[in-house]
Amino acid sequence: MIASQKWVAELVEAAGGEFLVTRARSTVETILANDPEVVVAAWCGPATAFRGEAGARSGWQAMRAVRDGRVLHQR
Repeated sequence: MIASQKWVAELVEAAGGEFLVTRARSTVETILANDPEVVVAAWCGPATAFRGEAGARSGWQAMRAVRDGRVLHQR
């Protein structure tokens, strides 16, 4: 997990969301513990590769966002 620039968190918060990946909280365990409703990812490969990887990561299948098909990709 890599935290993004501060302006990304500001955009998420302006849209009413909570930005979970900060430099202080950027572990997979922290993300799973927060069980996000939506995951928005910036990825350098095809969107389908990330969606497949998100579902294949250990524990991620139980995450609400993965289970509900709400993993969004932006590149």
